[in-house]
Amino acid sequence: MKNKKELEKLIQEKFKVGQFEFDEKNEIFINKTEIELYLSKIAENKYCSSYYYYDGYEIYLSESEIEEYNGNEEICKSKAIESFNKKEFMSYPILCSNIKCYIHKD
Repeated sequence: MKNKKELEKLIQEKFKVGQFEFDEKNEIFINKTEIELYLSKIAENKYCSSYYYYDGYEIYLSESEIEEYNGNEEICKSKAIESFNKKEFMSYPILCSNIKCYIHKD
């Protein structure tokens, strides 16, 4: 296994924007970047991802990236955050520690 500094250098080269720290004890990357996810309500108890802000940059999703969630507003927000936290780098999970989710209001 590469050491902490090497891993942090590699992830920073891959993801130019973001604040990443490797937790050696738990063998995960912690992403401290501010992330805001936005969902749109498409029906009663049904929401879909629409866009997000990553370190202040607005990012819209392609058709293939849009996910749908069923449940009340809070459940869907939790599901969206959980889904966003499924990313990995070099087989190590990436945990976003500064992530919030909102419902898009027209």
